[in-house]
Amino acid sequence: TAYEIRPRDWSSDVCSSDLAANVDKAAGTWTPARVCQEAGSALAAAKTQAEAARTEIQSAQGGVVAAPGSDAADQQRIQSLKDGLGKSATTLDQFITTVGKAQAACQSPSGDPRTLIALLDEARVAQGSARQAYESVRLLAQSLAR
Repeated sequence: TAYEIRPRDWSSDVCSSDLAANVDKAAGTWTPARVCQEAGSALAAAKTQAEAARTEIQSAQGGVVAAPGSDAADQQRIQSLKDGLGKSATTLDQFITTVGKAQAACQSPSGDPRTLIALLDEARVAQGSARQAYESVRLLAQSLAR
């Protein structure tokens, strides 16, 4: 049977579009502390969302089994879901690690703010990948539940 994977609200972006769009301008006027101040709560919220999604994926990985008497097509779809869950878990882990790096850099911010902004942009890109991976697995699980 397919494990239900809930739709998830990924509303906390780790890097505001204003910050990302104005890297040079921000780097010229913002201190590293200001960059971290602007991104701090969004980083924490995004990491919390990703950790919850990761926990859900882990639960799903253990609960996906083919029903007795499943035909080859069903077994193939179940295997696709298992593969997707594994890829989604890896992507979420990468995102969580990237956010952790950004949070660690913000513990004692210093240096060129562009370095921090680049790290936040890396986290933003990783978040997009995590969103896509999670959503594709959710849709696959939903199709199997029918």
